[in-house]
Amino acid sequence: MPLISVIMPTYNGSKYISEAIESIINQTFTDWELIIVDDCSTDDTPNIIQKYVVQDSRIRMLTMPSNSGSARLPRRLGVYNANGEYICLIDHDDYIAVDYFEKIVTRIHETHSDVILSQFIVKKEHSPNLCIPSSNFDFAQLLSGYNACLQTIPHWKLGCNGCCVTTSLYKNIVDESNNTFMNGDEIDSRKILLNAQQVAFAETQYYHIKHGNNLSDRIAPKFFEKTLTNNQLYLFTKENEIGGDIVTRVAELCIRDYLSYLNTFLNKVRLCRKEKNAIRRTLRTAFSEMKSLHIFDHRTSILKWRLIFLSYNACALYIRLKYLIEKYR
Repeated sequence: MPLISVIMPTYNGSKYISEAIESIINQTFTDWELIIVDDCSTDDTPNIIQKYVVQDSRIRMLTMPSNSGSARLPRRLGVYNANGEYICLIDHDDYIAVDYFEKIVTRIHETHSDVILSQFIVKKEHSPNLCIPSSNFDFAQLLSGYNACLQTIPHWKLGCNGCCVTTSLYKNIVDESNNTFMNGDEIDSRKILLNAQQVAFAETQYYHIKHGNNLSDRIAPKFFEKTLTNNQLYLFTKENEIGGDIVTRVAELCIRDYLSYLNTFLNKVRLCRKEKNAIRRTLRTAFSEMKSLHIFDHRTSILKWRLIFLSYNACALYIRLKYLIEKYR
């Protein structure tokens, strides 16, 4: 039984998946298995994976019965088929440092922590790298799961990409829901931290490349599901009584992002009727959720906002008029 099961969901990843797989094959630590779950790709991805399966007995490929439209369900299928004591999550268009597992395992033996996090590095052409946490972070420290979770709300001060989690803890979390919303795994990551007894850090790097094909960067119907994920984050903070002013800050994030997404939909995106109808349904659903969760209550002390948040149509009218006034000013 391997110590680490690496789970890699993929959909049409033929341009990038080889680099991700090679970064695992080249690890200085070798006691791992790699489970790649293909979400019914329509490009050459399955053939590329199969070549690696033939070459290395530690690599397996699973295929979803139908396209899920989300990385979360393929990832969960991989977890259910994992044999390792720890789960490590790696995306098909990312890669890891050659000593990644070696340093993760060292920290496992030193701390016996439920979760080991690394440094998440975002690489974008013509821009400085974004490092979470920063290079002067104390990687030797240990945090309780609660305190680690606090560092991710409302914004990420710790990076959970590439996290290494005890298999039992991860399975308990992914069993809770069938959420397939865009960025829904961000809720899972916070739940994992909150339920961990202890979180440790390894001074090694997980690399995420920003390119035009990142699903989370594309203006498509699923992009607007981030509004639904934000609502889930608000509910998560309230249900778990996350302290201080965090609930209010998450509410402000929900409202600010919602208005931004609504503005993008109404004024900045050209889509076919089918896509527009799908986005409109998502935004209406998000609005209804925000009303029922009383998220708007955090801003409706001012009459202007009470009127704007009376209904989805009132909110949409405000955004449209605001855009036209600014455009022709």
